[in-house]
Amino acid sequence: MKWRIKSSVVCAALLGAFACTGIADAAVVQYQSPQHTFSKNDLLGQFDGTGYVADPSIICESDTCNGEQPKVDIFTGITLYPIDTEFAFWTTDFVGAERKTRDGIYDDGWIGDYVNANNNQIGVVVANPQTPYFKTGTVRGSVCAGLGGSKTKCSAEKYSVMEHVLTCTEKIPYFYTDPSWESICQPLSDEVYFPSDPSTPANPFDLQTNESDLVNIVSGRDYSITKKDDGKLLFRWGTIHKRPSEVRLYTTFPTPNDWKVPGANYHVTRAELIINHKITNSPNDQIRPEDFENEGATGRLPGFIDTLGVLTSDKDCYEGDGHFIPAGTLFKDPALADPPADSDGDGQVDSGGWSSDLASGTTNAWYTTTDRDPFEDDPVSGKGPRYRLRSGKFGQNIPAVDIPIVNCTEPPIYKYDIKYPAGALTTTRVSLLDWADGESPLAWSENWATYNDLNPYDPTDTVPDGISWVEGMPLTQDLDLALFVKGEYKPTVIYNATLLIEYEDPAVTDQIELCADGIDNDGDLFIDCADTDCYGAWCPETYCMDGWDNDGDGYTDCEDPDCSDYIDCTFPDENCVNTIDDDSDGLIDCMDPDCRTFVQCRGGEICSDELDNDLDGLIDCNDTDCVDAPSCNTEFCSDGVDNDEDTLIDCDDPDCVDAQACNPELVCDDLLDNDGDLMIDCADPDCNNLPLCLGSSEVCGDGNDNDGDSLVDCDDPDCVGALACTGEICNDGVDNDQDGMTDCVDDDCDAVAYCNPEMNCIDGLDNDLDGAIDCNDNDCFNDINCQPMPEQCSDFLDNDHDGLVDCADPDCVDAPSCTTEDCTDGIDNNGDGLIDCEDPGCAQTPACIFEDCSDGTDNDGDGAIDCSDTECFNDPVCLPNPELCADLVDNDGDGLVDCDDPDCADNPGCLNEICNDGIDNNDNGLIDCDDPDCAGATACLVENCVNGIDDDGDTYVDCADGDCVSDPACSASCSDFTDKTSCRDAGCSWSNKTGTCS
Repeated sequence: MKWRIKSSVVCAALLGAFACTGIADAAVVQYQSPQHTFSKNDLLGQFDGTGYVADPSIICESDTCNGEQPKVDIFTGITLYPIDTEFAFWTTDFVGAERKTRDGIYDDGWIGDYVNANNNQIGVVVANPQTPYFKTGTVRGSVCAGLGGSKTKCSAEKYSVMEHVLTCTEKIPYFYTDPSWESICQPLSDEVYFPSDPSTPANPFDLQTNESDLVNIVSGRDYSITKKDDGKLLFRWGTIHKRPSEVRLYTTFPTPNDWKVPGANYHVTRAELIINHKITNSPNDQIRPEDFENEGATGRLPGFIDTLGVLTSDKDCYEGDGHFIPAGTLFKDPALADPPADSDGDGQVDSGGWSSDLASGTTNAWYTTTDRDPFEDDPVSGKGPRYRLRSGKFGQNIPAVDIPIVNCTEPPIYKYDIKYPAGALTTTRVSLLDWADGESPLAWSENWATYNDLNPYDPTDTVPDGISWVEGMPLTQDLDLALFVKGEYKPTVIYNATLLIEYEDPAVTDQIELCADGIDNDGDLFIDCADTDCYGAWCPETYCMDGWDNDGDGYTDCEDPDCSDYIDCTFPDENCVNTIDDDSDGLIDCMDPDCRTFVQCRGGEICSDELDNDLDGLIDCNDTDCVDAPSCNTEFCSDGVDNDEDTLIDCDDPDCVDAQACNPELVCDDLLDNDGDLMIDCADPDCNNLPLCLGSSEVCGDGNDNDGDSLVDCDDPDCVGALACTGEICNDGVDNDQDGMTDCVDDDCDAVAYCNPEMNCIDGLDNDLDGAIDCNDNDCFNDINCQPMPEQCSDFLDNDHDGLVDCADPDCVDAPSCTTEDCTDGIDNNGDGLIDCEDPGCAQTPACIFEDCSDGTDNDGDGAIDCSDTECFNDPVCLPNPELCADLVDNDGDGLVDCDDPDCADNPGCLNEICNDGIDNNDNGLIDCDDPDCAGATACLVENCVNGIDDDGDTYVDCADGDCVSDPACSASCSDFTDKTSCRDAGCSWSNKTGTCS
């Protein structure tokens, strides 16, 4: 974590040159940065801040690379090139993970610029290699078997999470199912030792920062502890550890120039990053503004009831690992707290407080219940989303659990129940002022521009170099932003980002509208996004079908994530095998993310072989890839669909033999839906011929059992909704219950507020619910607080009690707010702060109407119609026809015909065959090496293992080529190799510790 100047409550120290004058009058001003579109130019490659722009060798952009090879992302069609960075690891069993250096082997991830059909840069596509694992020995790991997959995270910052998993008889939380539980399984042993001294109990706070090696670690009988770079202790168990690599993107956002004046220090009241991207697969993807990682911004925490500091759950729910959490479960017990203590007075914690959850008495259920969302604001604490790109998964102790649409859904959570499906377009917004404890350092502008990048643990680091000492991130006077894409072996897309700031400026006294506080700051009667002051990224997309990018985020209408729930922006699901763009999103079959779980598209999980084919920790039907697989579905017995694809539908399927929907209504007078067909008793056709159901229907108010079912009048289900069985509605002028008394005359309405006079005439409430509040209610006519006053012309009240409100009152004839706006004179005639066409009153004035470019009418009255009007120059209906790519005609009139026209660049008829992607690129029915175009291509050559020639052009000759690993001529023993490179090239494992190959 970068160390920065701390904010102070001393005014002079905080404000520098501003001192303390005029702060009370300072207005809050808004600043929006230019939107940054990400590209491969943002790629970092080294801890010293070197990126691709300074050193293009970080990316291998040739057809053949040393290591991994370029590949095509099937969802975007973008070619991804392998990279060589320092942000990856070599792993060695029982030793640990060694940070890689740039070794010229391109195996640390992939990246490619994302351009649209018009060749415009719209983002960057990134992917990682598969995460490496290494064996750790007893209880030192952080990945272990069980809990929902072949590998699950077995490490936690929460002691109670570890305890919950490792103690065999715990009943959530801290109560046990058997009083003699200690004789069944012992509680955790908290005595831990350094590997170098296994006899002397260790203090975990003496650890050096480490998450990779097995030296700076303390371990005991049940678990081990390491220290994270932010000082938190990490509890680990199991026998495997993982070290994911990461692709790092870095950019800067300019801050206001006034902030950079020496001595200036502005108070920041709002700072928000808006990042458009695809929902990622990994919960570990980080957003690091100014190299901060704020775990305090945790998003929405579980619901609870607080009784004098004791927290209990407010509803039935489930933990992420599937344990049921009943309402009333203890979430926090102050008696469990073990606060940190400095018993020897040296300023260092030496007992207690090993875990923040024990220090607060908070239990495992609090952190892992499915009644939470890390990407929503928490209504209790006010904390916003974590500094993470939005993921489909929790990322909190048990990361394999998807976030459900419906809170407290029982795991596992399948495709249509997932709130954030991986691959969908989304927007992540994080508040840079959210902070775990106290005020964020970014609440003062001086801390954005002034940094201290010295390592407090390294006495030799005395000269600032502009590089953070923790993560090697460049630091400038502007806002520095890095995105860490970690463990994403399935490609994801990062589109763009924008920075929003509000800060107090002593030089400004006129307050403009702020866009998210619910207040009419500038007094023009328009609040937040209803005010024209609130433009661009301050507000979400307002209209989803108007052809405008309303919020200035680069996405128009249905392309904008803000419109994802708008009815006209929802399309039918893609049929993944019919070569048609069913959902009209421009992507066909397997190119469409909708098909990412379709077996013929994913090349991933096979749903009935008991293997984790796509290496995501989930096997067969436990994998969300298999949610639609027939072998993972049972027949739903009343939907008319063959759900399990065994050619038998609903009740014809033996799966449904016991289903209610497949058995007739057994009892026709028990008020129950016996067969589950949503029809009860005589309303069910199964009961049509029973004497019970052949009688007359019930008359609902005559005191008789007309239909002979022993139920009289309103007690009979036949009378549900009948007027005689409905209570009186007290303000509709109808005798609803037909008792001869209407509305307030009916005794049923005695206690209804509407039928009682307004009791308090100055409380701002409609006490009697008659639609009139306080002095506007006739009940208050003689109240002393409601005597006439001069008419106020814009408060929507009849101040002088003459029955006329605001501009309808002659008293307001000369008031500016009651003057009609002249829409073409450049004057604010009605004094509302809005001039001419900005004023809503001018919305229908011809001079303020936009030209419709295809209706043959001069809509705006400027004498120019449709495409002759300059407003229509870029309208699609006024642009040339698109180029057809095989008719020998220059359709769009640009002088280029068919495949010579760039518009045809992606047309199959104009494409050359790519010889190693499994796709018929030129649409001639021949794929890869079967196509004559690939004759002689490198990808179609085969290595001869004994001729001393690199036959397939991959830079590896004979036995050094992986193709020859099983050739008898290449069966040398691993121990014959004496250097790391030849050892690994031969498919053997090199030990740094012993210097041997095996």
